[in-house]
Amino acid sequence: MACPELRCNWVPDTIDANPDVGGYGIIISFLSTAWWTLIVVLVTFHFSDSFPSDKKNDLDHDMVYCARKLEKYVGHPLRFFEGQLSREAVQKITLTLSDQQLITGTSIFIAIFAHMCDISQYHFKIAYYLGAASFLTHQATVMIVSDLLKDFPLRRAWRMLWVMTIFAFVFLNNFVVYSAHFHDSSALSVLCAFPLSLSSTTIYPSDKIVLILTSIFWAWGLLAVVRDLFPELLSCLRKLFRPLVPMLEKAFQIISGQGIYLWAQEKEKATEPQSASKYMWRLLQAILFPPIVLSFSFTQLVSSTVIDLFRIITSLVATSLGISRSKTPASAADGDNVWNFGQIMSIFLLALPLFQALELLYEGWQARPRKGQDMDLDADNSSADLDQHTVSDRDVFQFSRVVNDETFLENPTSTASSSDDLKERLYSSLAFRFWMRFLVLAMTGVTCLVCNGLFLQTIVL
Repeated sequence: MACPELRCNWVPDTIDANPDVGGYGIIISFLSTAWWTLIVVLVTFHFSDSFPSDKKNDLDHDMVYCARKLEKYVGHPLRFFEGQLSREAVQKITLTLSDQQLITGTSIFIAIFAHMCDISQYHFKIAYYLGAASFLTHQATVMIVSDLLKDFPLRRAWRMLWVMTIFAFVFLNNFVVYSAHFHDSSALSVLCAFPLSLSSTTIYPSDKIVLILTSIFWAWGLLAVVRDLFPELLSCLRKLFRPLVPMLEKAFQIISGQGIYLWAQEKEKATEPQSASKYMWRLLQAILFPPIVLSFSFTQLVSSTVIDLFRIITSLVATSLGISRSKTPASAADGDNVWNFGQIMSIFLLALPLFQALELLYEGWQARPRKGQDMDLDADNSSADLDQHTVSDRDVFQFSRVVNDETFLENPTSTASSSDDLKERLYSSLAFRFWMRFLVLAMTGVTCLVCNGLFLQTIVL
């Protein structure tokens, strides 16, 4: 069915109401479930046995180490969980919330594309934010439920299909909302923004920056989901490009300076003491050390689960602020704020998984082992059960009170190569650990400033 003739040369005085997209009930239900889901993931990550060790690098262990050290001064805000909760209960809660995010995110995008002829740019921007919030929080839940789904290819496949659908909507809509002819407070049809123009002189430089950053973040999120849901795909890629891996590793070592640094280190050891060449090799190592630290810091940040969660948190904060600023009295449609049946029902429908999660949490709390109760597996358990780790499978929320400087080292007792020796040498240095913590804090501060609009001024090119 063709759309009626568009009138893009004049702007209507009022925005037509669309409570199914811009209503308070829809917004509250979407954002409340998104934030509740993210809180569950963050609480789970805080416990040492919550995430598989292969999802944590040295920076992640260092961040957990810092959090445990802070407990000595501020106490633990979740001390009531210290009685232990089962991993099964946590995974059921997370899986329920994860599937909810897939359904809500896809439904909002289908709704706006089904009404592309008459939906305003104002409501299109709100729908984009709501769908993006669902896509973001689902990424966080996959980190927990991936182990639960690894033996069920069909379950992973249909969830991956949902993820690809939401990603396509988010990624394409990203170019629409940051195009030159799109105005988030306009009553014009969203079709007036087409054809998309991303190089026009009327587009603000801040919008170009945000477009690039958000596009990178959405692609990063998709790769993270693929990595967690289908790790075998990455294994196939490694096998496919296996002949190139040594060459790429060697090229990275040369570019980052690691190869030359290790070579200079070997030359220094083979040189006689007090010789001039020995001081020359030391000088070369001192020159190469700063770029090595920078390159290694970058790889740690990119592969860190903490930074991945940080990306999701900051993106969700920016999304929530974007919706809040869009719902200002000057631009909001009055009809959106009417509490009709659709908005009220959406709140209660999305609240059902929340209550289900609370029920599972309560059941896990009631079934927790009491003080003095034997924590070992029963003698009647099968041999398959005996092969599992008792602590990691039954005692997820168990606080580790023994914290030392080796806590965050990934494999402190393994036999390491020269590159691994360099990595352990860096993390054994207090100065490097402070440097990595400073980078994380600096990223947090800059992101807070960006979210508050201090770096996103509307300067016309």
